[in-house]
Amino acid sequence: MKGQQARIVFYLFFIVLFAGATILPFTQGATTTDSATVTLSISTSLAISVNPATLAFGNVSPGGESPGQLQLIIKNTGSNNISFVFITSGSYYGTSKNPLPGGDPNLYNASSFVFLRNSTNATFFHAGRVEWNLSDIPGNATMNTTAGTEEQIVGWYRNNTGWYLFRVDNGSTGWCNASTIHMVISEVEENSTSMYRDLSVAANVVTGTIESNNSVLTAVTFASGPLNDNCVYIDKDCKNIFITKYDLNSSYPACSVESGIRSSNFAPGDEETVTTFASVPEGVPAGVAGTGTLTITASE
Repeated sequence: MKGQQARIVFYLFFIVLFAGATILPFTQGATTTDSATVTLSISTSLAISVNPATLAFGNVSPGGESPGQLQLIIKNTGSNNISFVFITSGSYYGTSKNPLPGGDPNLYNASSFVFLRNSTNATFFHAGRVEWNLSDIPGNATMNTTAGTEEQIVGWYRNNTGWYLFRVDNGSTGWCNASTIHMVISEVEENSTSMYRDLSVAANVVTGTIESNNSVLTAVTFASGPLNDNCVYIDKDCKNIFITKYDLNSSYPACSVESGIRSSNFAPGDEETVTTFASVPEGVPAGVAGTGTLTITASE
């Protein structure tokens, strides 16, 4: 009995000792501190990323638009402030053969069907539309060629709602990159239910302003009509016209309405959203269009 009591007392002693050890505060010993200075410099880097890498619009019906809009995200991934960003379309230099007579969809550059806008502009503009010289003047068309000039280009500017007849004429030089050229376009559209081909009615046409020219192109702008606020570049050889706003290729002559897709400060880590859609005019052959490109260029 006494041995059992002794064992109980012994166990209680260790229980109390353990409990006391768990509740008694821990006393830390003396401490000391020191510090290390951190220095770092960030190297200069001018860099952007563009995502997604492919804009796939799928099937688009002639006279219609892509079923949805696609966003292109441009991000400043470098360490430098960027002051200007512009988009170059591959449709002008990427389309060397007139696709109108052949019926081959691959001769149409896909980027020629793209419209885009930036985050501050509600209006969509062509990334870079190419329209070609017709082989013949359309039937029942009234050209009203300017006196002393000759017709160099007759064609259609086409969008998803209709077609607009235009003409370019020139003096004796025979070239379409001269300051003497004259371009007019109808403000009345032609579509599948209504024909309009009269360029002799002054109230229904708008005349372009010749802004500048170089050895390859002439830049023309329009104060109203379907090409208002676009830069229209006329090919020297009178083969086609190129319509754009954000394509600031250095080989193009100066145009007063051209613009960067972003012209405000673009800080490192910031991004710009470019909204796009595709629109195919009527009269384009079925099949896969030629692969297009949109090249984004950033400068300090």
